[in-house]
Amino acid sequence: MQILATGKWSKAEKRWKMLVTLRRPATSPAAAAAEPRPARATVLQFRKNPER
Repeated sequence: MQILATGKWSKAEKRWKMLVTLRRPATSPAAAAAEPRPARATVLQFRKNPER
């Protein structure tokens, strides 16, 4: 999804006139999707229990 915005200064109203739109890319979402990240190794650290 892309956000496109354009605007110009209105001398009569003394303010910005802005047009904002959302645009989908022309390619399919599956083709435009980023590759999944490789799985990270989960490292768990356990405290040693002196009572055991």
